[in-house]
Amino acid sequence: MSDSAPHNYFRYYFYFWSGQLSSLLGSIVVQFAIIWWITVETQSVLVLSFSSFLYFLPQVLFTPIAGVVIDRWDRKKLIILVDSSQAILTFILILLNNLLSGIVGILLIISINSFRGVCQAFHFPAINAVIPTMIPKEKLSRVNGLNSTLNQVIQIIGPTLASILLVTFPLHYVLYIDILTFLIAFTSLIIIKIPIPERKNRSKKSKFYDEFQQGFKIVKDMPIILMLIVLFMGLNFLLQPISVLFSYFVNVTHKGSVLDYAFIMTLFQFGFFMGGMLMTIKKQWKNNINSIFFSIAFVMIGYFFLSLSPKSAYLYIGVVFAFMGFNIPITNSLFQTLLQTRVPHEKFGRVFSIYVAFSWLMSPLGKLTVGFIGEVISIEHIFLFCSFIGIGLLTTIYYALRLKQKKEDLAIILTESSINN
Repeated sequence: MSDSAPHNYFRYYFYFWSGQLSSLLGSIVVQFAIIWWITVETQSVLVLSFSSFLYFLPQVLFTPIAGVVIDRWDRKKLIILVDSSQAILTFILILLNNLLSGIVGILLIISINSFRGVCQAFHFPAINAVIPTMIPKEKLSRVNGLNSTLNQVIQIIGPTLASILLVTFPLHYVLYIDILTFLIAFTSLIIIKIPIPERKNRSKKSKFYDEFQQGFKIVKDMPIILMLIVLFMGLNFLLQPISVLFSYFVNVTHKGSVLDYAFIMTLFQFGFFMGGMLMTIKKQWKNNINSIFFSIAFVMIGYFFLSLSPKSAYLYIGVVFAFMGFNIPITNSLFQTLLQTRVPHEKFGRVFSIYVAFSWLMSPLGKLTVGFIGEVISIEHIFLFCSFIGIGLLTTIYYALRLKQKKEDLAIILTESSINN
């Protein structure tokens, strides 16, 4: 593929994107319904955490493998296969409705949900690998921003819709929404064309393991991408206290009610939405790398001020949280654009999958660590320490990148000088 994708593919992407948003909505509804069913049936934190872990673990383990498969296979056929597999798993749950009770039902639904996690390991990198092949380079940051915004809207709508459906219908009826949204996504995939990137410098007999290793070599040979992946791994770990303890922070530390918590989360979603809209509206960014570092710095600054929240100052907490939310889609969209523009299309699946796998790996480690630390240190101090560590990590990697760039510039000058002599 050339630097700018053919114009007609932009129209195809609209259909592809609409179908995948529909599929995402169905997946969120089903996942919410399953987790809620397990919660009500077991009333056990241990079972709930175990089921979440088994859904998440396959995504970490299979995502690097998925990257090789994505780069070797026809991406359209792969997405159809994965979407179909998820729909079939959901349909199996519907057919086995009479068994969904007691210990057998719990083990059954956890097992099937784990296989859905395997499907997600292939689905998420595959749809992201499609984007740079269908969108012109100059429009990537805006499309990524729009994707981020609408994904966030779906993340809000999904649990709400699932809650309404679960109040009205039993679980097996709610599961049908995944079948419906699959049919919408499947129809959009059938009627569109997805470009197949040219496989450069690859023998038809190249081994799967060799290409798996090549993904890591590609990342290693791109110092900017490697350092940013390390940075995102660290940040994902440091932000886990908010992910795990924020409801406790509002309810226990600040004596807030569920309405106070909902108010703060609404402000956060509004900030996230506005950040995504900025990415959609703004045509170009002068320096993606510097902008990534600035947006991350603003998130860490917000983290710091969150740790200093006055007691029961819910408006203050909400505004600070909205400020952090505003910068998150900017960071994510710019980094994704950087990957899409610097990594060859035929290798993108492997690089993106490695990034996703290592970033996701930090989530369970962070959640586990927070549980132990939270027993001996106040949440405000955890937030404060994480903000300082985050700023320190950000500063270290920023200057490491600048030093690397200066060395490369000096090498170019010396090479040109020797040629002229």
